[in-house]
Amino acid sequence: MGRIVGFTKAKVNFAHPYWHAAKRRNADGDEDSILLALDAFLNFSKFYLPEIRGGKMDAPLILVANINPHEVDDESHNVDTSLRYPVSFYEASLKGSSPKTVLPLIDMIHNRLDNQTAYEGFNYSHETSHIFDGPSSTAYKNLTTMEDKVNAQLHVAEIIRAVDVTDVATRIIVNHFIPDLIGNLRRFGSQKFRCTKCNRTFRRIPLSEACPNCNEPSLNLTVFEKSVTKYFGMAERLINTYDLSEYLKNRLDILKHNIDSLFSESPPLKTMKSTSKKGVSSKFDDTVKLSDYFIKPESETKKD
Repeated sequence: MGRIVGFTKAKVNFAHPYWHAAKRRNADGDEDSILLALDAFLNFSKFYLPEIRGGKMDAPLILVANINPHEVDDESHNVDTSLRYPVSFYEASLKGSSPKTVLPLIDMIHNRLDNQTAYEGFNYSHETSHIFDGPSSTAYKNLTTMEDKVNAQLHVAEIIRAVDVTDVATRIIVNHFIPDLIGNLRRFGSQKFRCTKCNRTFRRIPLSEACPNCNEPSLNLTVFEKSVTKYFGMAERLINTYDLSEYLKNRLDILKHNIDSLFSESPPLKTMKSTSKKGVSSKFDDTVKLSDYFIKPESETKKD
């Protein structure tokens, strides 16, 4: 629970690091929102929550009045509270010393956790006339496509001398693109199928190739090829542009082989015509047939 003390023109929520950490949000572009206390008490009910997985996520089910600094993410403990930096700190920066060696020179929150100063007496080193001077919105929110965001991140990495752009590109691929490709491949193989007429879902394609509920041949995929391969082109481009390691190239080649083996033999989804009970012909686009998942024998292929 927090208290509103003012408003800002910036598209950001200014608050104590403990409060952000307690909400499981941080300052790297996470979406955030607040709910007025009386609104939660008067207009909220557990009956509004969906029964699907994740339905209780971010729901106001627990009210925390006091925050224990030991119980929040230790990311919020890495904030310096020094009024000024000592000369030895600047001398160490000229030598390129490891950050761990200069930690004792700076007053940090994690040094205050065992006494009352964990809650008060936080200093800052530089004054400012307005806390919201500068960009009012993060570029990550203003950029629309993932490709634009990746290009902007790599451009910043290229112009900062202290940043190794190849390391940034490697981390993007290893921590984001490859897990996404692997996860979506798994989702495609274990996906459900949906009837576009009655909206019923099925774990497997019915043998009748029609919806058992409405008896219409209008079954459709819930995970599509484009959602599986959406980041493959960007990952391949980053590897070639920045000449990344052979290990990454091999991992991407293996994923490419898996993707090709999954989609290359699949015939394109066809438009089917069927006759309803009233005898009226109707079309069902992108309809999934059971035969689409089996390779035809060569004899049948020649006949076709």
